[in-house]
Amino acid sequence: MIRQRGIVRNYNKIEELGYIENENGADVLFFKQSIAENSLLTEGERVTFCVHQVLQIAILISPID
Repeated sequence: MIRQRGIVRNYNKIEELGYIENENGADVLFFKQSIAENSLLTEGERVTFCVHQVLQIAILISPID
């Protein structure tokens, strides 16, 4: 899998899902379970992630230090 970079566009804590805007400007859906080490993401935060090829959702999401 290829790691990508993006910015958390929004995250709904109640529904436990959100969107990451990738470097091409496209939104990629993610779920809380895909966030590494149970980190809490905030809007505008920079992250790295992979895209699941079948489901087309972001997985293995990690904040960029």
